[in-house]
Amino acid sequence: MLSESFAWYAAMGVVEETYGRAHLERLRGFSGSRIRIPPIRQSVPLLRAMDPYAAYRKGPAAFFALREYMGAERVNVAFRRLREKHGSPARRPPRA
Repeated sequence: MLSESFAWYAAMGVVEETYGRAHLERLRGFSGSRIRIPPIRQSVPLLRAMDPYAAYRKGPAAFFALREYMGAERVNVAFRRLREKHGSPARRPPRA
């Protein structure tokens, strides 16, 4: 779930940098809209959600909320550290 959430968070950051905040808000509005799949459980924490699309909707929203509270750089550094610590050895960046 974290990998999908971070992937969408990163993709939304690219949209914002490339096309601006207005396009990002359109994308966030689309991803936050209700999908025609009936909800299994509503208003539960992300890690206990049974909705198969929760990682695509709630995860990036949670990261953007963190970005608003803490700043983008702190969220990005935390993600980078998590990836360095728990990423697969083949994909870890070389140490300096």
